[in-house]
Amino acid sequence: MPLDNIQKAKSKGLLQTQRQNSAGMITSRYDSDTEGQLTAPFRSKLHHLFGQIEKEFETLYTENLHLQDKVETLQERLDAYMAVDKSINEPLETVDGATKAKRSASHISQKIKKSYIASTSRLVSSFRQTAPAYTVVKSFHGHKDGVWEVNTSKLNPQIIGTASADHSARIWNVETGLCLLQYLGHSGSVNAIRFNPVKDGVVTTSGEGTAHIWSPQVSISSMDALRAQSSEDYLDMSDQCETNEENPDQPTTLRTPLRELIGHHSVVIAADWLNFGGQAITASWDRTAILFDAETGANLTVLKGHDQELTDVRAHPSQDLVVTSSKDTTFRLWDFRDPNMPVTVFQGHNQCSVSFVPVHAFQALD
Repeated sequence: MPLDNIQKAKSKGLLQTQRQNSAGMITSRYDSDTEGQLTAPFRSKLHHLFGQIEKEFETLYTENLHLQDKVETLQERLDAYMAVDKSINEPLETVDGATKAKRSASHISQKIKKSYIASTSRLVSSFRQTAPAYTVVKSFHGHKDGVWEVNTSKLNPQIIGTASADHSARIWNVETGLCLLQYLGHSGSVNAIRFNPVKDGVVTTSGEGTAHIWSPQVSISSMDALRAQSSEDYLDMSDQCETNEENPDQPTTLRTPLRELIGHHSVVIAADWLNFGGQAITASWDRTAILFDAETGANLTVLKGHDQELTDVRAHPSQDLVVTSSKDTTFRLWDFRDPNMPVTVFQGHNQCSVSFVPVHAFQALD
C-alpha cells in the first residue's frame, strides 16, 4: 500500500476515535438514562429558563409597541406643524409650475426647539425680581465697615447721621453728599445715632458699653456758626475739632464727647431722646435700659424686666412714654407719667424692633 494511503487511513481512524470520545463525554455530561433523552430535572430547568425568556420578550415587545405609538404621535404633530408653517409663514417659490418650500424639515425642527427655549426663558424670567421702581440719586462714601443706622435731623433736614462698625459716626450734607464731620470718640462699633429733637446734639451708642452725647454743629465748615452758640459747652468744642488745612475737603474730626453716659455692663445697642431732649435713654445687651440726664450725665432710672438682650428703645415724641424690645420676643411700654411707672408687656413676635407711629398715619388709613 502506498505511503499516502496509509497516512490517510491512520488519520481517518484517529478522527473516528476522537468523535467516539466526544460522544462519550457528552453522554456522561448529561448523564442520561436512555441514549438521546434528557433527565427530568434538567428538562424542568430548561422549561423554566425558556419561560423567563418568553416573559422578557413579551415585555420588550409591549414596550416597543408603546414607543412606536409615541413616535407616530410626535410625527403626526410635526407634520401638522409643518403644514401650518408652510401655509402661513413659509413663502413659496414657483419653478416650472411647481412649488418648493424654502426650509426643510430639519429647519422646522430647529425652529420648534428655538420656540421652546424662548417660551421657557420667558417663563423663568417671570419669576425673577422685577427692576426696582426707583433710581439711586446719591451715594455716600467714607465708612470703612458696615453702617448700622442712618438718622435724620429734625432741626436741619439738610444733614443726616450714620453709625458704623468702623468705630465712627459721620454727619453728611444731603445735597452735596459730602461728609462734614466724623466722630471718633468711641473705641468700639457705633451701633446707633439719634439727633436731639429740640437743639443741636447727637447721642451715639457703642459696643464698648457706653453712650456719648456730642454736637454735630461743628460740621459747618465755617466755625463762626459754632462760636455763635450760646452754650459754653458748644463753645469749648471748637478747640477740640481737628481740621485738615492741607485738604479742606476732608471732614472735621471730633474725638471728645460733651457727655459720656456710663452704667451698662455690655454692648449698648440703641438710644433715644425724651422729655423734649432733656433726657436720653439707652438699651443694652445687659437686659436693661437706663434713663440719663442729658445735661449732667447722671443715671436717673434703670429699667429691668426683659429676659434677654435688648434690641431697640424708642421714646414717644411728645409724651413721657418709652418702649423697649428684646430678643425674648417681647416689647414693653414704660409710662413715666405715673410716679409708679406702670409697665405693659406685649408678646407674640418671633423677633422684636419697635417704633412709635404718628397718629395722622392711622387717620390717613381711615
